[in-house]
This record gives sequence, structure tokens and C-alpha cells, in this order.
Amino acid sequence: MRALLGGMLLSLALPSWAAEPVQRFALLVGHNQGGGDRVTLRYAHTDAQALQGVLTGLGGVDTGEARLLLDPSAEELQAALADLAERVEAAGTQRTEVVFYYSGHSDEEGLLLGDERFTYPALREHMDAIDAKVRLAILDSCASGALIRSKGGQRVAPFLVDEASDVGGLAYITSSSEDEVSQEADRLGASYFTHYLTTGLRGAADVSGDGRVTLHEAYQFAKDETLQRTERTQLGPQHANYDFQLSGTGDLVLTDLTYTTASLVLDEGLAGRAMVRTPSGALVAELNKPEARSVELGLADGSYAVTLTGDDGRYGTADVELYAGESTVLLPTQLHWFDGEKAVARGASVVPLTEPTERNRFRWEMVPGSPTPSPGGTDALLVGVISSRGEAVEGLAWGTAMTESEGAVTGVQASFGATLAGSLDAGAQLGVAYNDTREGGIGVQLGVGANRAGGPFDGLQFAAGANLLGDGGDAVQFSPGANVARGDLQGLQLASVNVAEGLGGLQLGLVNVGRHVRGAQIGLVNIGTQVDGMQLGVINVADDVRGAPVGLLSFERQGRHDLLLFASDSDWINAEIRLGGDMLYTQLGGGGTPGEQAYVGAGLGVHAPFGERVWLDLDAVYAGYLPIGDRGGFALRPRSVVRGRSTFGVQVFPQLAPFVGASVNVQLPSDHLAAVEVSPAYIDPDTSVSVWPGFFAGVQF
Repeated sequence: MRALLGGMLLSLALPSWAAEPVQRFALLVGHNQGGGDRVTLRYAHTDAQALQGVLTGLGGVDTGEARLLLDPSAEELQAALADLAERVEAAGTQRTEVVFYYSGHSDEEGLLLGDERFTYPALREHMDAIDAKVRLAILDSCASGALIRSKGGQRVAPFLVDEASDVGGLAYITSSSEDEVSQEADRLGASYFTHYLTTGLRGAADVSGDGRVTLHEAYQFAKDETLQRTERTQLGPQHANYDFQLSGTGDLVLTDLTYTTASLVLDEGLAGRAMVRTPSGALVAELNKPEARSVELGLADGSYAVTLTGDDGRYGTADVELYAGESTVLLPTQLHWFDGEKAVARGASVVPLTEPTERNRFRWEMVPGSPTPSPGGTDALLVGVISSRGEAVEGLAWGTAMTESEGAVTGVQASFGATLAGSLDAGAQLGVAYNDTREGGIGVQLGVGANRAGGPFDGLQFAAGANLLGDGGDAVQFSPGANVARGDLQGLQLASVNVAEGLGGLQLGLVNVGRHVRGAQIGLVNIGTQVDGMQLGVINVADDVRGAPVGLLSFERQGRHDLLLFASDSDWINAEIRLGGDMLYTQLGGGGTPGEQAYVGAGLGVHAPFGERVWLDLDAVYAGYLPIGDRGGFALRPRSVVRGRSTFGVQVFPQLAPFVGASVNVQLPSDHLAAVEVSPAYIDPDTSVSVWPGFFAGVQF
């Protein structure tokens, strides 16, 4: 369980560092405009905001001390630096540490703030004026390496981690050399350097594995990753630089993962290029995951999608849910592996895929190749008396028994038998017996027999028999028979039997099975490995439910499985089981009074723990009573009693908890049976409804 308290940014790597009061300050600047005919940047603001989030989330910089400045003028930046110096001076602690960050345009002379320039000497002068033990300046801008050259100093070799660390001084990090451009990318939604710097600070740069990222580790990770990812860009490779003017022993700790709200641990068995995205698709971390070493990333709690690519051209995906105060480990067995999609590299020395070069307005075939061979190209209208085959369809293709397209279908394929396509590109397959798209696509599959999409598919599958998705997608599957999705399906499955590897949406059927369900399963029997949502059915089974299982029987491996034995005011002997998750449970029970009456009952309740030992259950139950012995038995209708109960228990031992409870009981009217013989009771003379208070006590195992 991780601490939820704010940590210490730029803290020292020694046991006694906490004895010296430390206060951190940060000024983060993002400027999209560079003046003149320079292109407007897209991600300077988000770069500054991303680093601000890391500093306040992992490093313990108070939110009020991490100032964000967007598109400032030179005068506004100068005032902000002066204010920073004043706040540091007024801190009154023995040790203060400062981070200045800039993302935007610059040249060989200084930072470009719109049509204004803030020179490097002016920036150095302000940094020198800040009376802090440690001052760190990070520039992510073109030609920013000139800042280091302008001083004329020498780069100092990185210091070593030491148990007696006491570091102080000034450090500069620049995203590029003095004659290079700093680049940003739409794929990242950020600049290369800041993206990899924040990824490193989240834990990817922690080579030592001690849960802390040092200045040298963060710089080396961002430098190496930036160089690797820019070597083949149009603007050429980008080399980060540094100037460390620090004295003392040890290395400076920039982030401490023990202070993050949640974390994702990539298991040591994983290896390859790892990418972590939010549900909206935003890339929050990217790194080369080495084999035989686990990597921990500090992230906010919530849902993430992880993709891992290997050297063999295959890729694996997994959806993970991070919870506040917890570390979630991603194991190799949790990844779903797929073959990489076929693609053509522009400018690469590979054989390109054949593309249709001709458009056939109309063709007909008895069978493929007869009476005339296919000329290739794209068919606008293709008719097969028995069957037909084409290269691509942009219109209508018909084959009485079968129609096949080797490439994409943009339009309609129809047949009394089967339709086969390489992919669907806003197309439809209307095969009575069977529809198949080898690589998936976007469109509709309608048939009586079965539908199959081999790759990612967005659209609708409707069949009387079965629907199969070989991968995930944003889709609706409807069938009286069965629906199967082997990948991550975002949408709806409606069938007698629904099966999904991953589901973000709803399964509605008689039997629903899902490995990772983010949404709801509604059916007679619901089975899930991890359910982040609701299970509503007669029988619910899951390893872990982060939501509400509602059913007659709910079995959760990590949930509640309790047996209660107790006596009540109306029945001497009672037994029931309570099954469910952390909060919601169902109960089944029975009991009675020997020689007089017996009952069976069921209900639904809410469990509320107070600390580790005390708990309260609130539930509503229905009980059906029958007299036993000489008083009647099964020849008579059961009496119906509805109860609202509260149960208060104390967990004395892990498997034993005594409890007491109170109830409000309502017996519904009966023409020939008297009310349960308890006192005091209220009996409505007009409706014969009986109401009375009750009590019970027993033990829970």
C-alpha cells in the first residue's frame, strides 16, 4: 500500500536527509509563439502542464509552489523570476530547491517569447540571484544548447550516488545542441524531450530499482530516448546537453515513487517497447522495457491501456485499472498477443502491396475466371451467376453461392451463400450463410448463419447463429446464438451466450463470460475474471469485482463468503450465507422453530466496514413460512414475511465475528393463517397486515 502523502522533490539520497527542512519551488513556462514566420507550436503548454503534474504528483512540490506561466511576455517572465527569488528568500527553511522549466521557441541568443527575446545571460543572471541550495533549469527549445555554450564553462562529469550525499549548486539541462532544433510530435502529443523526461521521472529511468529517480538517471533516459526517436525524423537527430555545476557527494533525487497515489509495475518477464495510454488515447508513458528487470511507473489512479511491441513483429495489449494507494503488477500472462497489421513503409525498400489501378463499371462471371479472366482492378458492379471473385469492390458484388474480394470492400457484398473480403472500408456483407472479413475493418455484417471479422472491427455484426471478432473494436454483436470477441470490445454483446476477452460496455444474455469487464454483465449466469462495474444475474462468478454483483448467488474469489448462525425473536434456529463483493451482497437462508414452523428466505444487502474489525450490514429479505408437524405443512400456502434488518458485528478473529441485530417485520395478509406469534405486534384490522419489531444475535464464520 502506497503512502498518499506528498513527498519530497529533489531530496537527497541519504538516510538523514529528512532531518533538514526542505522546501521545493517550481516555475514552469510554456510559450507556443516564436514571433516572425516561425511555426506556432502545438504542445508547449501541455509540456509545461505535464511536468507540473509530475512535480506535484510524485515529488511533493506543493500545488501552490508550482507556478505555471503560459505565453508570457518578457516583462511577465522577468517578474515571475523575481517573484520566485522573493518566495525562496522568504521560505525561512535551511534548504530550498528550485526548478525552472521552459518549453517553446528559442535561438542562439535566448528564449523567444512571441516577438520578444529573453536572453540567456538574463536568464543566468536571474538563476544566480535565487538564493536556493539547488537550482535546476530545464530548457526544451531549439538551439537551447547555446545556453550552456554562452557561459563558456565545462561540463562536469556526473556525480555518484553516495550514502553521505549533500549536494548543492546549479544545473542546466537543454533538449538540443546549439545548432539543432527541438522537435514535437502529434503521435506523442508533446515534444520528444519533455515526453521522455516525464516518462523517466515517473519511474522508467529508475535503473537502480530503488524506487527513486535521480538527476543523472532522468537526464540519461531522456537523452537516449530522444536521440533514438529523432534519428529518422525529417529534422534529424536531437542531442540533449547538460551543465552540472554541483558540489558535494551523492546524486540528487528528483522523484520518489513511494509518494505516488498509484503505480503500474511492468513485470520483469515483459520485454519490448511499452506504451501506456489513457482511455482517450493520450500517451502518458513510452519506454524500452528491458527483460529481467521490473519497471515501476507512478501514475494517477484510473484506467490505462498498455501496448507492448516485440522484435518479432507481434504486439500485446492489456487494460489495467490502477487504484489509489496500490501498486498494480502487469504480468506477461495478462497480455493478449496479435500479429502486426500489414503496412507499407513510405520510402522503404520493400515490395509495395498491389493496389487496384483500373475501375470496372460492370462485370459478370459464371464462376471466377469464366467466361473471361478477371482484368483486376476495382469493380463498381460485379455479378456472379454461381460465384464471383474480384480484387476490390466500390459498389455492389453479387454471387449466388459465394462472392469474394481479395482487397477492401467499399459498398456491398451479397450472396445466398457466403461473402468473403480482405477488409471492409465502410462496407457491408450480406451473406445468408456466412460473412467473413479477413482483416476486419469498418462496416456491417448481416447473415442468418455466422459472421467473422479476423482483425479489429468497428460496426455491427448480426447473425442468427454466431458472431466472432478475432480482435477487438467498437462494435455491436447481436445473435440469438453466441457472440465471441477475442480482443478488447468496446460496445454491446447481445446473445444467448456472450464471450469477450475484454469488454468496455454491456453483455446481455443468458450466459455472459468476460475476462476483463468494464461495464456490466446482465444475464442468468455471469462469469468474469476482473469486473469493473456490475454483474446482475441469478448466478455471478468473478475473481474480483470493483463494483456491484447483484444476484441470487454471487461468488467472488476475493469477496465475501460468510456463514451466519443465529437465533431471533420469531425463530429459534437460523442459518444463512452472505455472498458478494466488498459492499453489496446477497443472502440465502432458512430456519424455524422445532415443531411449529420453518422458512426459507433470500435478500439483498449492503456491507459497511468501520476500520478493520467493526462492520454493519443493512439488508432487506423475504421469508416464506410453513407450519410443520400437526399444523399443516405443504398442503397450505406459505406465509410471506418481509424484513428490513441491521446487523452489527465485531471481527474478534479472522474467521469469527459475534453480532447482534434489529429488524422491522411485515407479514403480508393470509386468509387462513394467523400471524407469527410475537408480541408486541400491530395488526391492521382492515388488511390483516402484521408489523412488529424484532431482534436477533449469533456468530458469523
